[in-house]
Amino acid sequence: MKKTLLATAIAALTFAPAAYAENYQMEGGMHYNYVDLDGPGSPSSDNFGLDFTYHLEEVSTFGHPLKEAGFLERSTNVGASYNNWSGDGTKGNIFSLNGEAFIEDFYLSANVDINSWNSSFGKSTYGKSSTTDFGIKAGFLPTDGLLLTLGYDLEEKSTVKNGKLKDLGTISLGGKFVTPLEGEMALNLEGEIGFQDDKNDTVIYTLGGDFYFDRAISAGLWVSDSDASGAKTEAGVRGNFFITPLVSLNAHYTHNYGYSKNKAFGLGAKLRF
Repeated sequence: MKKTLLATAIAALTFAPAAYAENYQMEGGMHYNYVDLDGPGSPSSDNFGLDFTYHLEEVSTFGHPLKEAGFLERSTNVGASYNNWSGDGTKGNIFSLNGEAFIEDFYLSANVDINSWNSSFGKSTYGKSSTTDFGIKAGFLPTDGLLLTLGYDLEEKSTVKNGKLKDLGTISLGGKFVTPLEGEMALNLEGEIGFQDDKNDTVIYTLGGDFYFDRAISAGLWVSDSDASGAKTEAGVRGNFFITPLVSLNAHYTHNYGYSKNKAFGLGAKLRF
């Protein structure tokens, strides 16, 4: 009898989303990524990660695509994440702290990544390393749904100059625009250009977008390119589906991951409460 009642309750939660309160204040997620690296012996890497975000005030989802509610409500938040990389390629751990603040029409975000690597591929080409990276962005919201940003990122010991490992700084200009369409449909557009202070003064361009078929389902694509010699154009597709207003699944595929002949795909899930 108890098992029957439990099964009925689970079914009701899964198939009757109208019974849920859609607003939320916390969000936790987990994901898995597989990277097929281009190199001797066709190595690969696995990435498993966890993340958590806390909003200082309850986020209303009324009238918004569920995935964009926090942004459209200008919700100040703090978060943390953990990523583990293992396999034939990059091996390591990344612990991150991040936060976003919306103050009237102004925006500020910051993040810190603590990295521990042990690999013969990727960032740790030169053996074991422990590094700390950080980023900061300041922005302005001239109207609802539109954000313009200026950012700076610093990656410790991430580039080579004069035969020595040096920190890599990147100044970026970016924008994000979410606009409603007919009915529950909506469109999200994002773009950014970054100027790196490596020996070649590399410039990186990224452009992406998501189409919301309704508040719960979206599909998107993005492309990123670099003027670095030999760099391949990165391109990817992604999708997000809210099973209920509080539970979502996501997936993505990336071609030329890391601007080389690598491929990556991933799956994830998130829970709001």
